[in-house]
Amino acid sequence: MERAAASASAHPLSYGQRSLWFLYQLAPDNPAYTLTYAGRVSGDLDVAALERAAQALVERHAILRTTFAVRDGQPVQLVHPHWPVRIARQDVGPHDIDEWIHRESDGAFDLQTGPVFRLTLLRQSPHEHVLVLAVHHIAADFWSIDVILDELCKLYAAQRGSDAPPVCPERYVGYADRQLQLMSGAEGDRLWQYWRDQLAGELPKLGLATDRPRSASPTYHSALQRFSVDGRLASGLREVARGAGATPYMTFLAAYATLLHRYTGQDDLLVGSPFACRDRVGMEGLVGYVANTVVLRTDLHGDPAFSSLLGRVKKTVLGALAHQDYPFALLVERLRPSRDLSYTPLVQVSFAWEQARRFQGGAADPEALELNTIHVGQGGAAFDLMIQVADVDGKFSCDLHYNADLFDAATIARMIGHFTTLLDGIVTDPAAACRSCRSSPSRSAVNRLRGTTPASATTPPTACTTWWPKPPGAPQTPSPSRSATRR
Repeated sequence: MERAAASASAHPLSYGQRSLWFLYQLAPDNPAYTLTYAGRVSGDLDVAALERAAQALVERHAILRTTFAVRDGQPVQLVHPHWPVRIARQDVGPHDIDEWIHRESDGAFDLQTGPVFRLTLLRQSPHEHVLVLAVHHIAADFWSIDVILDELCKLYAAQRGSDAPPVCPERYVGYADRQLQLMSGAEGDRLWQYWRDQLAGELPKLGLATDRPRSASPTYHSALQRFSVDGRLASGLREVARGAGATPYMTFLAAYATLLHRYTGQDDLLVGSPFACRDRVGMEGLVGYVANTVVLRTDLHGDPAFSSLLGRVKKTVLGALAHQDYPFALLVERLRPSRDLSYTPLVQVSFAWEQARRFQGGAADPEALELNTIHVGQGGAAFDLMIQVADVDGKFSCDLHYNADLFDAATIARMIGHFTTLLDGIVTDPAAACRSCRSSPSRSAVNRLRGTTPASATTPPTACTTWWPKPPGAPQTPSPSRSATRR
């Protein structure tokens, strides 16, 4: 290890990496920042070619051969000139796949010794395989997962005679250096001024009642419930968005804020939303932790009509998009909110939107590896609640991740029921006041989340990949970012 570290070049961490390094030191076995993908391989598989392709991938992206250390009291990333790749192989039965995916999702990384990512090939038969990728968030975001998969499939084809894909001109250490310089200059001051104004005054914690008390330190035990918004209701929500000159992302965010308002009685809400932050030329093919959690402050004072609230949310989102590059970790550092280790700083809930992915799983080149996605996810609960919405075949597929140490499954099912009926009420009368939107829960009904309101409106679960969003911009303007991290 010492010899390998001596041959590595040392570089400063990005702000996002600094935050994750700090959290890693507090809880090195925490799975909340393990990102995972699993895909079923179509057709015969040349395992040796796949391993060579994985080695070529690591040689192209230095972040995948990086470890982390402390030098002179400061954390650094050590980029190694070479890192041998070995794909773990395991024979499994047809009912073992989920268990192995969960095992990889819960598996810890040693960031000091590496590697920061791993590949596991599950073999069901000579012609049936599942490829599982796990990577620590300090080295990648969900956009990066797309890049890794896209290149791995094409590099596999290159091992079988096709052309290799072009190499990304950016290096992650260059991105980190540029970010540090930007934040220490005039542009950093401009961005800070915006966020200081947006988040001025008392910063509220979300007063959401829980089924169990919070522990003194954060926990990350997560669970997931899936639901869908059918085509009729989805069409109505799009019409509400068009009528306000907004986007479905903004409309869902406003509805989510309304739900939280009804559950807590709070008029001032902070919701985190992951933005990709890859507008700069050359960033599209970069593997690394680039995504940034942006704090969206929602004002429900005066019991506005939903249509009025949507106008407020639209303004907030457009402003955030124009200032998305200010790192969340630096924002926490400079705002210095009151700290309680049982709460995540600034935001306790998150809202994410999924749009078109770079990696579609198919293979245009007949020699390329073809993967059919069966899982994309994150190992633990980074927030109390995180809702992810995807526009799929005219419907909206939704994942509600929650901290299972705080909430019972029945509580979340009721919340989903409230949310879906609230959406229906918004479509029926978007001019209704947020406190009286049809079928949204009253304050008295949710003094405790485990109230008696039935979950009859909960829709059946539906398949939905878990992928971080591309927050849409204003109508008739280019969409400024695409899914990445979560967080």
